[in-house]
Amino acid sequence: MDEQSKTPAAGDAVFLGPETKIEPLVCGWYAWTHLISPLQHAMNVAYRHIPLLKSFLANPQVHVAASRDPSLFGGPFVNLSHDQVPLVRQLLLDTQQRCARLVALAEDLKKLDVRLQEVGRGYSLHEMYSRPSDSLSGLVEFLYRRIARRFSSIRCWRGMRTRGMDG
Repeated sequence: MDEQSKTPAAGDAVFLGPETKIEPLVCGWYAWTHLISPLQHAMNVAYRHIPLLKSFLANPQVHVAASRDPSLFGGPFVNLSHDQVPLVRQLLLDTQQRCARLVALAEDLKKLDVRLQEVGRGYSLHEMYSRPSDSLSGLVEFLYRRIARRFSSIRCWRGMRTRGMDG
């Protein structure tokens, strides 16, 4: 180890001290179980993270006030102060850039579901297979739920994990 810079040289043994905390991030966000599957990750980024950041940027004082109110604990508010608006703006830009493919995937899935609800009236869903976007082609199947035969739904295949949807 170089004594002046305290930088380990190649081959030096290093370790993390017991006070070290590791918090894994996914696209700059705290990694939680709903960000592991690419499809859930896409839906959370597109319809939770990005709208939340936009809401904070549009009206930070509402988020600051809501964060101070114990009755609203756990609500969809950003717990930051006014002076952190530039950081949130940068996080939003970074998220939009890093997760552009995930956002497109979420939008494609939402559009596909809207079309499916229009077509799915208890008859064949065969025509839906010619309609998925490129991001979903070959990764979805269409079905009716056994309980309510007129309720159509989409099943996504695990192969989606290998499509490079890592954000």
